[in-house]
Amino acid sequence: MADITDPLASFTLHEVPPPDQHNVRKSKGYRGKTVLVTLFVSVIFVMFVALIYDTSSNSVIRDFRPPVIIQRQHSHDLKKTTVRLEGLNSPFIHSGQPDSDSWLPSFNYYKHLNGIYTLSSNPWTHSDDPGSMGTTSAETSYYKLLNPTDIKVGDIIHFAVIVQDANKRKRVGGGDFWLATLSSDKNPNASTAGKIVDYDNGTYSVYFVAAWNGSAKVQISLVHNSDATCFLDSLWNTQRILWTASYNIGNKKTDTSCFLITSGISTWNNMCEYPNPKALGKTGFMCEKRNGFPCSSLNHGSPSTNQKKHMIDEIKGLVKGHEKLFGISNGAWKVNQRLGSGPKQIEIKGHGYLVPPIDLPYCGPNLEIPISDGFWHDGIWTSFKCKKRSLDVQYVGECFRNKEIYLLGDSTLRQWGKVLASLMSGHGIADEFVKHYVKAYNSTLTFHFHQVRVGKVYSYDLNEYEVDVLDSLRNPECNYVIVFDASFHYVQWSREAYKDRLLHLRAASMELLARCPDVPIVFKGPHPRDHPYDVYINLSVSDYIIHEMLQLARYIFNQPGVQIYLLETWDLALSYPSPNKVHMPYHTEKEEEVAMFLSYACQMKETK
Repeated sequence: MADITDPLASFTLHEVPPPDQHNVRKSKGYRGKTVLVTLFVSVIFVMFVALIYDTSSNSVIRDFRPPVIIQRQHSHDLKKTTVRLEGLNSPFIHSGQPDSDSWLPSFNYYKHLNGIYTLSSNPWTHSDDPGSMGTTSAETSYYKLLNPTDIKVGDIIHFAVIVQDANKRKRVGGGDFWLATLSSDKNPNASTAGKIVDYDNGTYSVYFVAAWNGSAKVQISLVHNSDATCFLDSLWNTQRILWTASYNIGNKKTDTSCFLITSGISTWNNMCEYPNPKALGKTGFMCEKRNGFPCSSLNHGSPSTNQKKHMIDEIKGLVKGHEKLFGISNGAWKVNQRLGSGPKQIEIKGHGYLVPPIDLPYCGPNLEIPISDGFWHDGIWTSFKCKKRSLDVQYVGECFRNKEIYLLGDSTLRQWGKVLASLMSGHGIADEFVKHYVKAYNSTLTFHFHQVRVGKVYSYDLNEYEVDVLDSLRNPECNYVIVFDASFHYVQWSREAYKDRLLHLRAASMELLARCPDVPIVFKGPHPRDHPYDVYINLSVSDYIIHEMLQLARYIFNQPGVQIYLLETWDLALSYPSPNKVHMPYHTEKEEEVAMFLSYACQMKETK
């Protein structure tokens, strides 16, 4: 879910509706005075509305100003909190023909506004009769459009989601996990993802940008209810992975079992220990010792042949008594349930589609999270977050001339390598490439797969974690480009073990940047995926946990002074006009990810 600076979100908010987006004055001075007068009048109006509705017995849904989407805040002060609302500072530029001089929509209506929210009426009502509250039901929950029906290209579309249990009783808390998309499959073929705001009172906001004209289908889906997400939080804190490995001495071989030991486990016996504090922190990789084989003879591993059964049995035991949270029945589960009531389609008036503002920043570290990351239009991703680079063959080749490009991660990064190699050399490369040299530009692409990952491990080289690769880069010319990820192969690691991985990746990256300040370093974030497995394994790799991994990556990499670009792909993949998979389409979705990567990597070279 998106995060906002709103610690009072569990109470009804009475806010100022945004001014009209289409009648924007051209004179900055006149507009500034108008905004001040409007703001003053609006504040008085808000105070009046608050007095009227604070005595009501039920929460009142009102059309209110969209909050800014920013990093997670950990404030719980409900007494007196200043709430900052900001917006996108640059207007979008319409690519179609304007109807009149007033066509230019402005996103400046958020501007800086400081105010103190007051508590609204209590959602509870006194009764002598016993009450009950069930989990969120997709069948009885509904959503409604808060915009005027006349929606035009460039508008922000705002839906309110009201959640109820199966008995149609309104829920009074938040924590449900949602996915939302807006799409049209012809004239044009376009789609975008919605930003979702949780007010922790049984209501949510879903925001889209009306980026193209025509009919658009609305899909707001409940992935997991709040009780299910609480369970998944607990599940994430457990280790759910087991490997089978082998010790080899000459012709002698024996199998063993390997697993991770986290900082919460303080005792063990007769284990071969393979620590790497620079890569894993307090997490240890261990294997059961076998008589006659030294620990150093470990050389091969794969997921245990019993791993699937082990995982299913373990998760079944944890889920026992809680199956209803996930709608588990006959080997299936209820997930991504579309809400039962709400407008399924809207009409967007106007011409053409939006293009980014000319002053959009280049992609890079610590980007703000806008109300929309962007949209797909006829197979092309338009980013509202940062300026992409075109996939021009000569430009890409010159950008990486005499460079060593390291892709440290999983097969989704190997897809990047194939895109880059094709651009620089003009032809494809093997799917399982490890190193590729482009003679025309004296450039090298090197791919390192994760060590100790979930998935088949062909051999263990426990001195070749990403941090070890970064530490080995000592060329004084600092001609490196670094990309890494850590997502799909780590969903079954515990939260603490995964956090250790990311913190030590950041530390190793900062050490490299201390030696080579101009080296671009990128961490590719995760995206929603398919779930083709047994229902209990699907639970273990839930999109909710993957999204929480993204939130953790934001917390670790989006910090002042951390020059690591967290390239987020969540909305880009979620809104792509085909089902989400681990390996998204190579010639479209992956190329758009690479275009954002080039924006950062090549812009750094130009500014040196």
